[in-house]
Amino acid sequence: GVIAGAFYHLAYGRDMYGVFRGYMALGLHAYARRMVAYMCDIYREKGFMPNASGMGMSCSHRHENDEVEQTGYYLLELLDYAEQTGDVDFLRDRMDYASYLLTAQEKHLKDGMIPFNGDETYIAGGIFPRSGIDHGSMEATALYIGSATRLLDACEKYGLMTPNQIATHREKLTDARDR
Repeated sequence: GVIAGAFYHLAYGRDMYGVFRGYMALGLHAYARRMVAYMCDIYREKGFMPNASGMGMSCSHRHENDEVEQTGYYLLELLDYAEQTGDVDFLRDRMDYASYLLTAQEKHLKDGMIPFNGDETYIAGGIFPRSGIDHGSMEATALYIGSATRLLDACEKYGLMTPNQIATHREKLTDARDR
């Protein structure tokens, strides 16, 4: 993981995605790989993905609907790494994590949209009303559509899920995309 700034000693999913993309663009694949492996290890340790994880200690910041946004970023990191480096075995070894990230997003779908993250700065800062937490978020929904599409394509290509599993996930994805 990486720390977003001097006063933020937690690894936040969205912040880490930006750093991850920088590592990949610079060819620092080993650093990017360690970031993805770190987050997968957090999932395997906790059984969920907190919005932010402590660096060097087993703590986290968790909100009631953390699974609506950063899960899309974490899935994109995993897929970007595997696709750009050709390290399909890295993805294959983390399919438990990838499946969790996909289904975590799916369970929050409502009318084809993923809701707004309640920990978002706008809500926490009082700019956006808390009552809007269950409204659909274009960003979170786009993250779901993009990450789910890429994961299911990779699963078909490399045989990482059964055809029935892929069909079930594609049905949810198609509904969200069509809406």
